[in-house]
Amino acid sequence: MKNEKQRNLYFVGLGPGDPELLTVKSIRLIKECDVLFVPVRKKNSTESMALNIISDSIDLKNKRIVFLHFPMVKGAQNILDAMEPAAQSVQEQLKENESGVFITLGCSTIYSTAGNLFLVLCEKGISMHFVPGVSSVSGTAAASGTPLVYSEEKLAILPATYSMDQIESCLDVFETVVLMKAHSSMDMILELVAKKGFLKSSFVVEKASTNEEKVRFLSDISAGYRPHYMSTVIIKKNI
Repeated sequence: MKNEKQRNLYFVGLGPGDPELLTVKSIRLIKECDVLFVPVRKKNSTESMALNIISDSIDLKNKRIVFLHFPMVKGAQNILDAMEPAAQSVQEQLKENESGVFITLGCSTIYSTAGNLFLVLCEKGISMHFVPGVSSVSGTAAASGTPLVYSEEKLAILPATYSMDQIESCLDVFETVVLMKAHSSMDMILELVAKKGFLKSSFVVEKASTNEEKVRFLSDISAGYRPHYMSTVIIKKNI
Protein backbone atom coordinates (compact mmCIF):
# COMPACT_ATOMS: atom_id res chain seq x y z
CA MET A 1 0.00 0.00 0.00
CA LYS A 2 1.32 3.45 -0.91
CA ASN A 3 2.39 5.64 1.99
CA GLU A 4 0.55 8.91 1.38
CA LYS A 5 2.78 10.74 3.82
CA GLN A 6 6.02 9.78 2.12
CA ARG A 7 8.38 12.50 0.90
CA ASN A 8 10.67 11.67 -2.00
CA LEU A 9 13.89 13.50 -2.82
CA TYR A 10 15.78 12.77 -6.03
CA PHE A 11 19.44 13.73 -6.38
CA VAL A 12 19.67 14.34 -10.12
CA GLY A 13 22.98 14.64 -11.98
CA LEU A 14 22.84 17.07 -14.90
CA GLY A 15 26.14 16.23 -16.57
CA PRO A 16 29.23 18.43 -16.96
CA GLY A 17 27.51 21.43 -18.57
CA ASP A 18 26.18 20.68 -22.05
CA PRO A 19 22.33 20.67 -21.89
CA GLU A 20 22.31 17.99 -24.60
CA LEU A 21 23.88 15.62 -22.06
CA LEU A 22 20.81 15.74 -19.81
CA THR A 23 19.23 12.31 -19.46
CA VAL A 24 15.62 11.64 -20.37
CA LYS A 25 14.97 10.59 -16.77
CA SER A 26 16.43 13.77 -15.30
CA ILE A 27 14.20 15.91 -17.53
CA ARG A 28 11.10 13.92 -16.59
CA LEU A 29 11.77 14.11 -12.85
CA ILE A 30 12.42 17.85 -12.96
CA LYS A 31 9.21 18.44 -14.91
CA GLU A 32 7.15 16.29 -12.51
CA CYS A 33 8.58 17.36 -9.14
CA ASP A 34 6.71 19.57 -6.69
CA VAL A 35 9.79 21.47 -5.60
CA LEU A 36 13.16 22.03 -7.26
CA PHE A 37 16.18 22.46 -4.97
CA VAL A 38 18.99 24.46 -6.55
CA PRO A 39 22.52 24.77 -5.08
CA VAL A 40 24.18 28.20 -5.01
CA ARG A 41 27.69 29.22 -3.95
CA LYS A 42 26.77 32.61 -2.46
CA LYS A 43 24.24 33.28 0.28
CA ASN A 44 20.96 34.83 -0.95
CA SER A 45 22.05 34.32 -4.56
CA THR A 46 19.91 32.93 -7.38
CA GLU A 47 22.84 32.45 -9.76
CA SER A 48 23.34 28.77 -10.49
CA MET A 49 25.08 27.00 -13.36
CA ALA A 50 22.95 23.93 -12.66
CA LEU A 51 19.81 26.00 -13.14
CA ASN A 52 21.20 27.52 -16.34
CA ILE A 53 21.76 24.04 -17.79
CA ILE A 54 18.09 23.09 -17.52
CA SER A 55 16.43 26.47 -18.06
CA ASP A 56 16.42 26.26 -21.87
CA SER A 57 15.20 22.66 -21.94
CA ILE A 58 12.52 22.76 -19.24
CA ASP A 59 9.77 25.29 -18.56
CA LEU A 60 10.38 26.43 -14.97
CA LYS A 61 7.94 29.35 -15.00
CA ASN A 62 5.50 27.80 -12.51
CA LYS A 63 8.00 25.58 -10.71
CA ARG A 64 8.49 26.00 -6.96
CA ILE A 65 12.23 26.67 -6.66
CA VAL A 66 14.22 26.72 -3.43
CA PHE A 67 17.83 27.93 -3.50
CA LEU A 68 20.19 26.19 -1.09
CA HIS A 69 23.45 27.86 -0.08
CA PHE A 70 26.47 25.60 0.34
CA PRO A 71 29.50 27.40 1.84
CA MET A 72 32.95 26.55 0.44
CA VAL A 73 34.65 24.82 3.38
CA LYS A 74 37.27 22.10 3.73
CA GLY A 75 37.37 19.00 5.88
CA ALA A 76 34.77 16.22 5.91
CA GLN A 77 33.15 17.17 9.22
CA ASN A 78 33.19 20.90 8.44
CA ILE A 79 31.44 20.19 5.14
CA LEU A 80 28.71 18.17 6.85
CA ASP A 81 28.26 20.85 9.53
CA ALA A 82 27.90 23.50 6.80
CA MET A 83 25.14 21.39 5.21
CA GLU A 84 22.79 21.76 8.18
CA PRO A 85 20.98 24.98 7.06
CA ALA A 86 20.39 23.51 3.59
CA ALA A 87 19.15 20.26 5.10
CA GLN A 88 16.78 22.19 7.33
CA SER A 89 15.39 24.03 4.30
CA VAL A 90 14.73 20.73 2.55
CA GLN A 91 12.96 19.46 5.66
CA GLU A 92 10.75 22.54 5.78
CA GLN A 93 10.00 22.88 2.07
CA LEU A 94 9.36 19.24 1.11
CA LYS A 95 5.87 18.44 2.37
CA GLU A 96 4.14 15.10 2.90
CA ASN A 97 3.32 13.26 -0.31
CA GLU A 98 5.54 15.60 -2.37
CA SER A 99 8.56 14.91 -4.54
CA GLY A 100 11.60 17.12 -4.73
CA VAL A 101 14.58 17.22 -7.07
CA PHE A 102 18.01 18.43 -6.04
CA ILE A 103 20.00 19.25 -9.17
CA THR A 104 23.76 18.93 -9.24
CA LEU A 105 26.51 19.17 -11.85
CA GLY A 106 28.09 16.01 -13.19
CA CYS A 107 26.98 12.74 -11.63
CA SER A 108 25.17 12.87 -8.29
CA THR A 109 27.10 9.81 -7.07
CA ILE A 110 30.71 11.04 -7.56
CA TYR A 111 32.22 13.62 -5.16
CA SER A 112 28.97 15.54 -5.30
CA THR A 113 27.30 18.01 -2.96
CA ALA A 114 24.35 15.65 -3.26
CA GLY A 115 26.28 12.94 -1.43
CA ASN A 116 27.04 15.22 1.50
CA LEU A 117 23.44 16.41 1.69
CA PHE A 118 22.32 12.78 1.63
CA LEU A 119 24.44 12.03 4.71
CA VAL A 120 22.93 14.92 6.65
CA LEU A 121 19.37 14.02 5.65
CA CYS A 122 19.64 10.34 6.56
CA GLU A 123 17.05 9.28 9.14
CA LYS A 124 15.04 12.50 8.58
CA GLY A 125 11.97 10.72 7.22
CA ILE A 126 12.72 11.45 3.57
CA SER A 127 12.96 8.71 0.95
CA MET A 128 16.06 9.57 -1.09
CA HIS A 129 17.05 8.38 -4.55
CA PHE A 130 20.14 8.97 -6.72
CA VAL A 131 19.77 9.59 -10.45
CA PRO A 132 23.16 9.41 -12.21
CA GLY A 133 24.33 11.87 -14.82
CA VAL A 134 27.26 12.08 -17.22
CA SER A 135 30.22 12.64 -14.90
CA SER A 136 32.75 15.45 -15.22
CA VAL A 137 35.33 12.67 -15.52
CA SER A 138 33.70 11.39 -18.70
CA GLY A 139 33.17 14.94 -19.94
CA THR A 140 36.84 15.76 -19.40
CA ALA A 141 38.03 12.66 -21.24
CA ALA A 142 35.68 13.37 -24.14
CA ALA A 143 36.95 16.96 -24.34
CA SER A 144 40.53 15.74 -24.54
CA GLY A 145 39.72 13.38 -27.40
CA THR A 146 41.22 10.35 -25.65
CA PRO A 147 39.76 7.41 -23.72
CA LEU A 148 40.41 7.33 -19.98
CA VAL A 149 41.81 3.81 -20.11
CA TYR A 150 42.50 1.07 -22.63
CA SER A 151 42.06 -2.69 -22.33
CA GLU A 152 43.26 -3.78 -18.86
CA GLU A 153 44.62 -0.41 -17.69
CA LYS A 154 43.67 0.75 -14.20
CA LEU A 155 41.87 3.99 -13.34
CA ALA A 156 41.87 5.99 -10.09
CA ILE A 157 39.55 8.94 -9.40
CA LEU A 158 40.64 11.17 -6.50
CA PRO A 159 39.92 14.59 -5.06
CA ALA A 160 42.87 16.89 -5.70
CA THR A 161 42.76 17.76 -2.00
CA TYR A 162 44.47 14.44 -1.26
CA SER A 163 48.05 14.76 -0.11
CA MET A 164 50.57 14.69 -2.96
CA ASP A 165 52.17 11.62 -1.36
CA GLN A 166 48.89 9.73 -1.68
CA ILE A 167 48.42 10.88 -5.26
CA GLU A 168 51.99 9.89 -6.11
CA SER A 169 51.43 6.41 -4.71
CA CYS A 170 48.43 6.04 -7.00
CA LEU A 171 50.50 7.16 -9.99
CA ASP A 172 52.85 4.26 -9.27
CA VAL A 173 49.98 1.77 -9.54
CA PHE A 174 47.39 3.21 -11.95
CA GLU A 175 47.87 4.04 -15.63
CA THR A 176 45.39 6.93 -15.40
CA VAL A 177 44.68 9.14 -12.39
CA VAL A 178 41.86 11.68 -12.45
CA LEU A 179 42.03 14.60 -10.00
CA MET A 180 38.73 16.36 -9.40
CA LYS A 181 38.32 19.88 -7.97
CA ALA A 182 41.88 20.64 -9.04
CA HIS A 183 41.66 24.44 -9.30
CA SER A 184 43.29 25.20 -5.93
CA SER A 185 46.08 22.63 -6.16
CA MET A 186 47.56 23.24 -9.61
CA ASP A 187 51.08 24.23 -8.53
CA MET A 188 51.48 21.08 -6.43
CA ILE A 189 49.99 18.95 -9.19
CA LEU A 190 52.35 20.43 -11.78
CA GLU A 191 55.34 19.80 -9.54
CA LEU A 192 54.36 16.19 -8.93
CA VAL A 193 53.54 15.40 -12.58
CA ALA A 194 56.82 16.99 -13.69
CA LYS A 195 58.67 14.84 -11.17
CA LYS A 196 57.02 11.69 -12.57
CA GLY A 197 57.68 12.75 -16.18
CA PHE A 198 54.03 12.81 -17.32
CA LEU A 199 53.57 16.49 -18.23
CA LYS A 200 53.27 15.86 -21.98
CA SER A 201 50.68 13.11 -21.59
CA SER A 202 48.50 14.82 -18.98
CA PHE A 203 46.05 17.69 -19.24
CA VAL A 204 43.57 19.92 -17.46
CA VAL A 205 40.08 20.63 -18.76
CA GLU A 206 38.09 23.65 -17.59
CA LYS A 207 34.31 23.82 -18.00
CA ALA A 208 34.15 20.57 -19.96
CA SER A 209 31.41 20.31 -22.61
CA THR A 210 30.42 24.00 -22.34
CA ASN A 211 30.99 26.86 -24.80
CA GLU A 212 33.84 28.03 -22.55
CA GLU A 213 35.65 24.71 -22.51
CA LYS A 214 39.46 24.85 -22.35
CA VAL A 215 41.79 21.88 -22.80
CA ARG A 216 45.49 22.31 -22.03
CA PHE A 217 48.39 19.90 -21.66
CA LEU A 218 50.11 20.32 -18.31
CA SER A 219 53.36 20.87 -20.21
CA ASP A 220 51.87 24.15 -21.52
CA ILE A 221 50.95 25.49 -18.07
CA SER A 222 53.23 27.69 -15.99
CA ALA A 223 53.46 27.81 -12.21
CA GLY A 224 50.91 30.16 -10.70
CA TYR A 225 48.18 29.35 -13.20
CA ARG A 226 44.77 29.17 -11.53
CA PRO A 227 42.11 27.40 -13.61
CA HIS A 228 38.36 27.79 -13.22
CA TYR A 229 36.90 25.99 -10.18
CA MET A 230 35.17 23.58 -12.58
CA SER A 231 38.46 21.95 -13.58
CA THR A 232 39.56 18.34 -13.76
CA VAL A 233 43.08 17.01 -14.31
CA ILE A 234 43.75 13.71 -16.05
CA ILE A 235 47.24 12.32 -15.51
CA LYS A 236 48.21 9.58 -17.95
CA LYS A 237 51.43 7.65 -18.21
CA ASN A 238 50.90 7.35 -21.95
CA ILE A 239 48.42 8.67 -24.51
